[in-house]
Amino acid sequence: IPKVTRVEISKRTHDCKPWKPPKACPSCGTHLIHVEGEVAIRCPNTHGCPEQALRQLSFFAGKDGLDIEHLGERVAEQLLSKGLIRDYTDLFNLSHEDLLKLDGFKEKSALNLEESLERAKEVELAQLICALGIPSVGKQTAEILAEVARSLEGLLNLKKSTLEDLEGIGPKTAEGITKYLENSVHREQIKKLIA
Repeated sequence: IPKVTRVEISKRTHDCKPWKPPKACPSCGTHLIHVEGEVAIRCPNTHGCPEQALRQLSFFAGKDGLDIEHLGERVAEQLLSKGLIRDYTDLFNLSHEDLLKLDGFKEKSALNLEESLERAKEVELAQLICALGIPSVGKQTAEILAEVARSLEGLLNLKKSTLEDLEGIGPKTAEGITKYLENSVHREQIKKLIA
């Protein structure tokens, strides 16, 4: 893994200014936060930041998520910017007419995406859990959660003590999953997916 070994100050030009990290999110303007123990600074506006909504939707529909064909980043951007959906849970409520509102979409394109969305309703539970984008939950942890939860309803009812007892899930991951599942917005999103 590459790492910085030294700074070549002699290569700097005389007009260089020290870099300062941004204080506000460039997408929504929310004050950025730095979580202790992490390198990154983050936008805490997880449910109102347009860029985060796009990234969440792209992950949910992407190869590591539900792998929804015909729903690339360009289509995701349009779905959000045209107000056809607010987040990934609205994907399954899109009508044929909604899809025809997308730039470049004709009858065949709309039908292809509709078929892909129908197929996405039949994925394995572990794949769906992974697609939710729960911090520190990849494919392996999603499989552990699916085995224990057995359904999305079961996932909502998982307790921190249960998570901590699972082999393959450490205390930090259990804490992250618990925080995610206790968040009222996330709970609502999961309930919408159940419906």
